[in-house]
Amino acid sequence: MTEPDTRVQDPMALAEIQLFGDLVIAASSSDGQLSQGEIDRALGLQDT
Repeated sequence: MTEPDTRVQDPMALAEIQLFGDLVIAASSSDGQLSQGEIDRALGLQDT
């Protein structure tokens, strides 16, 4: 098995992509707009 090429990985960009993905998942499971509280929970800013 070959080692992954990490030369072009940007930890900040990867974290932002992860947060965006979390929001997309939360939005896709909602029937309407997300409230600020739901967005905060999806981003890990509040306890569930």
